[in-house]
Amino acid sequence: MMKLFYSQVKDSVRYALSDRNSIIFIGILAVIISIVSKIPDPHMPLRVLRVLIFFIVGYGSFISYYTLKGEDKHPSLRHYKRIFWEGFKKSLIIAIYSIGLMFFKYHAENYFAVGNIILAAACVILFVLNYILMIGGLFNRYLNWGTVIKAFDIPEIIRLMRVFDLASFIKVLIAVIIAKVFVILIVISFGEGMFPIEMIFSLSTFFLAPFLFLATKRLVGLNVYVLLENANLLRE
Repeated sequence: MMKLFYSQVKDSVRYALSDRNSIIFIGILAVIISIVSKIPDPHMPLRVLRVLIFFIVGYGSFISYYTLKGEDKHPSLRHYKRIFWEGFKKSLIIAIYSIGLMFFKYHAENYFAVGNIILAAACVILFVLNYILMIGGLFNRYLNWGTVIKAFDIPEIIRLMRVFDLASFIKVLIAVIIAKVFVILIVISFGEGMFPIEMIFSLSTFFLAPFLFLATKRLVGLNVYVLLENANLLRE
């Protein structure tokens, strides 16, 4: 098991480094979005630049999609319209699932505050289940040619998630979280001005974050590919 995971990590690192143009391009987009997000009250033309996040999300989505199809290629940057549209659709799916996540999080905090541990624990469990459904929904969509509605096909998602054992799910979850943290951090403003620490953070997103993003998206795809292959659930 560990030997397989180690080989997947090596493959993911090699994959991320095999296309430096992608790393540089994603890094440039990340820096632009990061800087714009840290400018207090930016003018409308600058605000519009935040939609570039859809391109980053879409690019990562295509990496996982190609990996689940058993392919090693990188998404072509020339297909920018398809990548941007994919990023928008995936972001929309995550936003819909996030409504439930925020609902359960809000009520869990309130119940904890008033000392109702049972209801608070129930909300935490529902939060976790909601998050698992979201991950499963995104994978199920990849396996169904990108059809958005398949991200909400609960019976099919449950059947898909049954192929995961605990260890495999934890590995996939860690990689998913790392990839999502990258996307979240580049649009979070840590201060009310362009302080030196803000510039340092923005520059770090250019050098390290794109590599981690590409590698973790590949790693997620490889882990799920092996599980689905063993369960004979891969589709042409």
